[in-house]
Amino acid sequence: MSVGMDVIFGKSQHLFGLPEHASSLQLLTTHGDGSHYRDPYRLYNLDVFEYELDETMALYGEVPLVVSQSEEFGTA
Repeated sequence: MSVGMDVIFGKSQHLFGLPEHASSLQLLTTHGDGSHYRDPYRLYNLDVFEYELDETMALYGEVPLVVSQSEEFGTA
């Protein structure tokens, strides 16, 4: 079974989280003009032996925690 979902933090300037990825701590955009990645961040259980650097692919099982920061709303 698979479940897909899009989440948008409309007024957030910075997003952090989604551990166990070989990319930067601050999550980079995956859609729209100037996006850093072509593929979305994916969350599923796995254990990758050889992995690519600076990719959105997961490395291990996931803990889907995202922290959002904005001037208007603070940290959520």
